[in-house]
Amino acid sequence: MVKTLTWIFAFAAMTLSCSSEERGDFELEYRMRFELPANANPLLTHVFEQRVASSWISFLNSNGLKEEDIRLVRPSLVSIAPVLDREISYELVSEAHAGIYDPADPGGKLFVGDLYDNVEAPAELLLLPGLADVREIVRQPEFFMQLEMRIRAVPGVVSEHFLVVRFDVFLK
Repeated sequence: MVKTLTWIFAFAAMTLSCSSEERGDFELEYRMRFELPANANPLLTHVFEQRVASSWISFLNSNGLKEEDIRLVRPSLVSIAPVLDREISYELVSEAHAGIYDPADPGGKLFVGDLYDNVEAPAELLLLPGLADVREIVRQPEFFMQLEMRIRAVPGVVSEHFLVVRFDVFLK
């Protein structure tokens, strides 16, 4: 009897803890445009990075918030999509890792999205979002977005893409 109650309680706890998806109170999105060259070498890791102006202050002002109102800023969606909805197969990409860092602290890079062993060819490539609190980086006047990507074969044609990182902003 006690063993049965323990199993029922454990099952109920797991169901309740997994059933609600935590969403932020607000969303903040940044994009980085990059170009994959036609002669990209599949033996190398290709690194694309761009300095991005932060919209943190305007985000706070437009939503009537203050710094002390924010509890957490965490990635919720990280994707790679073609520019202008062009047809492209992302089966070419074997691995991708997206990160952001403060220009004053390049060693403090936080990974915001990862993809290992891609076997699909979707129209938009979704990376698994990270769990790091990136508030200290996105509140800087500017920061770097970086994408490290490994490919399976030489693309043969130049293609333009967006790295889109959407953050959930949680209030206290």
